[in-house]
Amino acid sequence: MNDPERISKLLLELKIDAQELGKSIGKRGGDIIRNVLKGKNKISYKLASSIANKHGISYKWLMTGEGEVFAAKEKNPMPASKENNPCLVCEEKERVIKLLENQIAEQNDRIAEQKEVIKYQEKSIEELTRLDAVRPSGRHTG
Repeated sequence: MNDPERISKLLLELKIDAQELGKSIGKRGGDIIRNVLKGKNKISYKLASSIANKHGISYKWLMTGEGEVFAAKEKNPMPASKENNPCLVCEEKERVIKLLENQIAEQNDRIAEQKEVIKYQEKSIEELTRLDAVRPSGRHTG
């Protein structure tokens, strides 16, 4: 589940709209939430932490989509800051690592495609060179 899907699900669970969610965490309007819904922005640590603390939502779910939407307060209290819980820093780093690994995989796919194009072009050059070699030397077209 990506960031826009998680925010959409959250809005349905809380039965509020983007503007109400934004206001509930101290933002003037819902632009910050709408930008995530549109895919313009990712869910930041600060946004996830604010939503999690205000609404009892699982920080891990907000950041990764894993686990339950609502945090079990007695089992998983939500810290107020990264400094209070190094696990939040680790989770943020893991999220960034996953994003980078996905980008690397996409780049590797593009590289593989380009290698195939190069192989095709090399074969074409070999074929043209072979044809040029068998053409009588006195007759050039072009």
